[in-house]
Amino acid sequence: MTGVDVDVAVEGGGVAGPTSPAKKHRTTKGEWLVRVFFYGALVGIPILMTLPLVREAIGILAIVWVLVLLFMNVPVGISLALPSLWGFYVLNGIVAVEGTLATLPYHATASWTLTVIPMFVFMGLMLWRSGATGTLYALATRLLGWLPGGLAVGTNFAGAGLAAVSGETVGTTYALGRAGVPEMLKRGYDPRLATASVLMAGNMGQLIPPSIFMVIYAGVANVPVGPQLLAGLLPGVVLCLIYAVGIVTVSVLRPSLVGKGDGTSLMTNEADPRQPSLLVAFAKALPVMVLMVTVVVGIYTGVTTATEAAAVGSFGAMLIAVLSMSPRSSTKAVGKALLDTVTNTASIFLIIIGATILTRLIAVTGVARGLVDIIIGLGLGPVSLMLLLIVVYLFIGMFMSPLVMMLVTVPILLPVIDEVGISTLVFGVFVVLLCELAIVTPPVGMLLYIMHRIVQEKDVNLGVPISLSQIIQGALCSIPLSLLLLVLLVFFPEIAEWLPSRMSG
Repeated sequence: MTGVDVDVAVEGGGVAGPTSPAKKHRTTKGEWLVRVFFYGALVGIPILMTLPLVREAIGILAIVWVLVLLFMNVPVGISLALPSLWGFYVLNGIVAVEGTLATLPYHATASWTLTVIPMFVFMGLMLWRSGATGTLYALATRLLGWLPGGLAVGTNFAGAGLAAVSGETVGTTYALGRAGVPEMLKRGYDPRLATASVLMAGNMGQLIPPSIFMVIYAGVANVPVGPQLLAGLLPGVVLCLIYAVGIVTVSVLRPSLVGKGDGTSLMTNEADPRQPSLLVAFAKALPVMVLMVTVVVGIYTGVTTATEAAAVGSFGAMLIAVLSMSPRSSTKAVGKALLDTVTNTASIFLIIIGATILTRLIAVTGVARGLVDIIIGLGLGPVSLMLLLIVVYLFIGMFMSPLVMMLVTVPILLPVIDEVGISTLVFGVFVVLLCELAIVTPPVGMLLYIMHRIVQEKDVNLGVPISLSQIIQGALCSIPLSLLLLVLLVFFPEIAEWLPSRMSG
């Protein structure tokens, strides 16, 4: 299951859970009030938009209508497109709607740079279905097991490796949660640290290339995909190091959190004969590491474009699967990966079309210009604006999924960040990281509930009850570490700009 899969599931009404017997539920007065509010807004806002209002008011009402639809679990692409099209109809009649639908969907998606999306999705799915991603975990825990809290540190670095070959978050969390949590619990790790280390690793999933969120941002912001992907690499590595230092520090100050297992037992086969030797672990992970380096170095040196690198990555992932699996299993895995790639890509493209229509409406109604004027009137510079946005994004992240956050806010904010002189590349990394934090921020925090579901399985928790509150406590302790990188990006944007500025070709 990929991160895109889950985002699409959220669009349609949330991540599906196990079915349970139907129970009679009496609707409370508060629930009735919420329903009346949302259904009233659903009907009332489009009626209000038909009144003789200024153009800016129509744009603002359209944005509010988008939020209402999103909170009612209407698919993201439809939630973005429907209010925007109605706004065009109110402003200029049916001709404007027909003109928009006749040209914009094609121009929004018929871009050579966006061809990286299906190939990166396919690459991640193939590596996941072949089990190749698990080899990175075995190698990371072998290499870093000697550190205090070494198994958690190894999980963190394995997450960086998985992110570099899969480009998504939830799949990384699934893989590491099932593989890492049982090993850490077996060695006496506190459940809060065990689950937090997995959640931390998942947070890097959309920073280190290939990143689907980075590609979607590049499409919405109309920036080159290759430089945007590279912009996330160094911040992703820095975040990985920050997490590792944080885990080691906590393990030294609170050794009880890592119990009896400081990880050194992982360095010898005698301690645990089920663990592969370092040489064997390295040999098994080598094909995945070669593929990862090939994709990133190809983009950086200019030998391949982002699209060509994605093609190489998808072919390499399929080759790894074919060579590591039986012919029947590999054929089945390729078929499933192709089917999932088509459905995921279609969902992503619908979202991009909806975001593009909303962007055009915001420009036509003058909402973007009005926001720019307000920011200029406040006298906010690049640093103060980005610090303010951190607070804003953390707040709205408590109630929105990451993809929704990005697609609703980026079209509105792009003219503002351009006016105050913030690099579009830096802002992309900034927004993607904040959106990643959204999925570990209560109360919505999708990844928290996914993690809780994973650790309810007996072969994962090993009989140790792990509550949602424990997972939330661990996640809240990791958030300040991510905020540290955000602050570094605010004051040292070169962290994101350095690699793209040296990109060849």
